[in-house]
Amino acid sequence: MAWDPKSRVGVVVLSNQLTGVGDIARHLLRPNLPLGKPTAFRHSEIPLDPALLDAHAGRYETRDEAFVIARERGFLTIQLPVDWGLPKLHLRPESLRDFFVAEPPVRIEFQTDDGGRVNGALVYPPRGKKALAASRISPGR
Repeated sequence: MAWDPKSRVGVVVLSNQLTGVGDIARHLLRPNLPLGKPTAFRHSEIPLDPALLDAHAGRYETRDEAFVIARERGFLTIQLPVDWGLPKLHLRPESLRDFFVAEPPVRIEFQTDDGGRVNGALVYPPRGKKALAASRISPGR
């Protein structure tokens, strides 16, 4: 949202993306102001041996919410809390520790103990919300 009190003109810009749109609002009010350069996040999916995925499957809990990560055929899925309003999502590996969902943009960063066993995860929800720390409370398939 931007307002020019001198000309008594205001604009509101709505977006379905996580990036800011303030530059667009300012440009609409004053076309000589340049638009910002878009930031693109590129994820690169890598192949992983499906047997390695079993170590990540299980039930994860935060203080207020629970997630279920399961291995289905040769990939992982995540079932987010019902109030997020999202279906089961396909997790794509970037490394043995980092996974992502293309749409909506969700990231998972698995945590391990000193022995290398997965014991938790940081879940980065869509819409730029703060990461949620989740403990792995039970293994899964």
